[in-house]
Amino acid sequence: MLLRKLKDGAGLNREYREWFCYVLLSVVLFMAEFYFPPLFGVLFLISPLPFMLLQYRFGTKSAMYAALTAMLSIYLPDVFEHGMAGAVSQANLVSVLMFVTLFVFTGMLFGTLARAQKSAAGWLLQAIAASLSAKIFLMISLIASTGINPFAMDETIAASVVSAAGSVANISSVQAVKDYVQELAATMKMLLPSMLILYAAADSFCTYKAAGKLLKRKGETLPAFIPFGEWRFPKELSTAVLAALLLKVSEYFASSYAVTMASENLMMVLRAVFTLEGMSVFWYLAGKSRIFKALRLSLLVFSILFLALFTYPYSFVGIVDIWYDLRRLGGKKNESNS
Repeated sequence: MLLRKLKDGAGLNREYREWFCYVLLSVVLFMAEFYFPPLFGVLFLISPLPFMLLQYRFGTKSAMYAALTAMLSIYLPDVFEHGMAGAVSQANLVSVLMFVTLFVFTGMLFGTLARAQKSAAGWLLQAIAASLSAKIFLMISLIASTGINPFAMDETIAASVVSAAGSVANISSVQAVKDYVQELAATMKMLLPSMLILYAAADSFCTYKAAGKLLKRKGETLPAFIPFGEWRFPKELSTAVLAALLLKVSEYFASSYAVTMASENLMMVLRAVFTLEGMSVFWYLAGKSRIFKALRLSLLVFSILFLALFTYPYSFVGIVDIWYDLRRLGGKKNESNS
């Protein structure tokens, strides 16, 4: 659509300015993740946004031209500064690969799915699969070419986390600190699969919500998610709970790293799912009790961020809610899965 208007002599019209803004936004987001590390986790959650909008608004050809423009904007400055050394620099090529995978490819898939899907829940499931596939491809490519896993936590990063959290002050000796750092790094390595899944779910959801708000200003709407207080996962999820318990029991009979890894990752994903459902129950019942929305949100954020142990009661409530719709305590009559 955009290319056709440019060929017809429309020039720098409104659509072209919008296209250019999305290209610029993608480059700014990508560069900000390197130059402002504290923002990395937040910005990474909406990294597919510009190309999702480009694909959704202008189609594949315009998105591909945008990808080429953005890639050159990232690649060429280092070439101009360092010449041929910059052109073949591993760091420069890795940057382009990360941009193509996490921004361009993922974003264009998100935009294509948004055009095809008629429900937000259906879009989210397919988007998580797309985002996860892109991250796995990037991880395998970088490990094969550089030996570095961009999603894993090594001992250096683990030491920084320990220092930032102030945990060192509670550990008596230097050797104890070293042991704690090694244990943390090993734990994060074991939980890498579940972390990738949860992060794929987070960036898919955040990107969709951000895209919905921006498209609304253009007079277009994406299918909306049902209210958070009505989120319920299907009862079939109880099969996964049974599988997790069997894997946990089998750890005592088979001392296998693969079994332990599968058990821990499945438990982590299920805990996150049931915690989310438990929070949904709290949100619904608190709303029925006429607790202000701002207060409800503050209580949820405080309980998760500052009282991490609350994830256990939330997940327990979520498991119960799978079988017995606790929202009926607040007067809800519909017991179907959402």
